[in-house]
Amino acid sequence: MNTRSIYTATLLLFIAVNSFSQNLRSVVNKEKLNSAKFLTDIASGLWDNMILPEKDRVELNHLKKATYAETFIYSSNYNTLVNYISVEIVAICNGKKISGLALNDKLTDAQKNIISKADVGSEVIIKVKFKHKAQSRYITSTEVVEGYLPVRIVPFVEAEFLNGTMPVEDYLLKKISKIKDPKNTQTPILKFIVDEEGKVINVKLEQTSNSKKIDNTLLEATTNMPKWKPAKNSKGVTVKQEFCIQLGGGC
Repeated sequence: MNTRSIYTATLLLFIAVNSFSQNLRSVVNKEKLNSAKFLTDIASGLWDNMILPEKDRVELNHLKKATYAETFIYSSNYNTLVNYISVEIVAICNGKKISGLALNDKLTDAQKNIISKADVGSEVIIKVKFKHKAQSRYITSTEVVEGYLPVRIVPFVEAEFLNGTMPVEDYLLKKISKIKDPKNTQTPILKFIVDEEGKVINVKLEQTSNSKKIDNTLLEATTNMPKWKPAKNSKGVTVKQEFCIQLGGGC
């Protein structure tokens, strides 16, 4: 297999993994944030997806299984497993970072106000400090653990790539697969906005591929890609939506 074939096969594998991880990425539509009362209203899989130290992830999974037996996979009630120390909500509102604190998983009025004003396309960051209720061989109930979860805010109806049935990742892959024998490349990251009319605007390269040919091809292909079906809010009005495409991992 030549270098070009290896490169293309590797990218295909990366994109397949990326597509799977994107499906698991925590997202919430803007309208749902307006009625959120608890952390799980922002992210239903909060505790299962929360980024934690590995030992604490293992411990929580063990305690969850021990507590809920055969039904542990379907339970999201971690409140019986942890004691909250603090919960911080961080969001971007009108381009400015704002945060608010609570003592448990019930959102304060200030936190509700923050997430209701959070910018579409940005992320709500949930930061949780807690202690394990139980004590094990490796973890004591006095240890303070810190976990966090970024949740991307999307419109009520997300924008849709309309180039037949081809996903946007495949569209971009097809463009760069024509480049012969790239050397010392890394994962390129693209960001762009689909405007209210479905046109791609504000294309930028967040991370270079270390190949000028690949970078230029990606920028040109993204700028000139076919129109999208624009995103809509809950009232059916078309709105802008920002996208991050990373050919080789999540974004």
